[in-house]
Amino acid sequence: MLWLKESAKGAVEIARKHFPEVKCKWGDEGLNEIIQDSSIVGVAVVVAAETMVCLILDLRDAYESSWDSA
Repeated sequence: MLWLKESAKGAVEIARKHFPEVKCKWGDEGLNEIIQDSSIVGVAVVVAAETMVCLILDLRDAYESSWDSA
């Protein structure tokens, strides 16, 4: 999995050439920070294919809970 994180860091460095404010967020904590930060206007998620299902379910749960608190 280390190669995956290194690959993501490489993608960030490329993106920073055009978007200097790009930041990396990792794991569940990073995902929660992104979801809670209303100033974020765009997100690129770089994950291994096998984690995609879990990520989609987490995002769905976060979306549904945001409606519960509204």
